[in-house]
Amino acid sequence: MLLGIDAGNNEVKVATEKGVFSFNSCLGDARDRRIVTAYDDEMMLHYENETYWVGELAEKESNFPRRSMGATKANEDVKLRILTAIHRYSDDYHNTVVVGQPIEMHLPSEKDKLKRMLMGKYKVILNGVEKEFMIDEVAVAVEGASSFFGWFVESSSFRIIDCGSGTVNVASIIDWEQNDKQSFTLSFGANSTRANDLTALARGIVSESTKYFQEEDFVLLVGGAAEKIYPVIKLSYPNTKIGQPVHKKNNEYTLVHPKYANAIGFYNLAKEIYNNG
Repeated sequence: MLLGIDAGNNEVKVATEKGVFSFNSCLGDARDRRIVTAYDDEMMLHYENETYWVGELAEKESNFPRRSMGATKANEDVKLRILTAIHRYSDDYHNTVVVGQPIEMHLPSEKDKLKRMLMGKYKVILNGVEKEFMIDEVAVAVEGASSFFGWFVESSSFRIIDCGSGTVNVASIIDWEQNDKQSFTLSFGANSTRANDLTALARGIVSESTKYFQEEDFVLLVGGAAEKIYPVIKLSYPNTKIGQPVHKKNNEYTLVHPKYANAIGFYNLAKEIYNNG
């Protein structure tokens, strides 16, 4: 199966031929509970002789819940999230995934590290269900910039602001080409600001982006916080729109939440790279 997986620090977003999906990405240690409360979508993951709690169960009951915000996706927590996603959304033995790296860490060495980390054969038990599967192929895409493969764009040159929980990826597409010099990652995000209305976060994005953006630029906002930062961003860039990713299923197109922009972009890239239509 082809999967586009955006293994974010707040949520894991997944796009496949079956649709788009998400789950809480919190990870934590498992322990014996005296009071067993049933949480929504609770997950118990067993992998390589270790047991982890995932999602709300980890967030509320683990002694050391973690979201592992960092500059690179080449880390063990991301691997656990991706294995959980494949177990949940694929019934195939052979799997091909496209995952993302923040713009600042989209380097050959980091991409190779992420590929080596993920490719291989796995035995994973999730909520008592054992699955064995392969990750045969891994492609690493650019977070933020890749999201434009997920919608219909009106202009050949535009900016993308991808507001994630731990980082903000700012990408520039000029004449349908990704421009490296005018693309960057900000080391803060929706979950790393103390401003509940995210106004301070949006102002920080504007402050950094004015180094490259012009007032008249066409700007697309994606990510989980896109709708919340929109009013502030639009004050500086009037041609700002909230990106509406499009998922194609059985030749039908469906608009989905902007948080799925990267996952859908990754999935569409997977179809292009591996010639699956």
